Amino acid sequence: IIENYRLRDRRIKVISKINGGSASARNVGINNTSGEYIAFIDADDYIHVDYLKILEQAIRDYDVDIVECDFFTISKKNNRKIKAQKKNDVRIINNVEKLKEFCERSTYLKSAVLWNKLYKKKLFEKVSFVENKWIDDEYVIYKLYFYANKIAIVDEKLYYYFLSENSQMRSKPNLKKLDTIDVIERQMLFFDEKGLS
Repeated sequence: IIENYRLRDRRIKVISKINGGSASARNVGINNTSGEYIAFIDADDYIHVDYLKILEQAIRDYDVDIVECDFFTISKKNNRKIKAQKKNDVRIINNVEKLKEFCERSTYLKSAVLWNKLYKKKLFEKVSFVENKWIDDEYVIYKLYFYANKIAIVDEKLYYYFLSENSQMRSKPNLKKLDTIDVIERQMLFFDEKGLS
């Protein structure tokens, strides 16, 4: 399917590699990009037709390094496309304010994931994914926030997060889940090194 799209659109680049996990794939993808922006869309999720258009416009209009939108949580029971809720509310915050949201329970999910955001590619010059870990997002997102000057929060639901009963996050307990402890320790050491409480 991807190869058929590549033949129709020269902007599409197909990269084949041995499966090394999502972090490995993301590092290869980032290293082979030529555009100004990077977005991540998880395999079982989907996006509003204007998702990238709206987020790119916000990055340009507000001169920010990251733009974040709201999302719908969907499941098999309600796996239908819900119309995006048009709102014009945009909040601009700095990196420390966003890191506080990242550490708050009520705003954690929206802040901790990679998938409801558009990033300026330059942020990844200092950040890469830690491979062979159970989770990817939390190893890099706090660094991306730290290196961003400003972040725009668009109050519009444009991303459709599919809540699967069989997802990695809902899988049975295993030793790989101990990566959660490792990533929290890395975050704390990073915040301490940067003088952030």
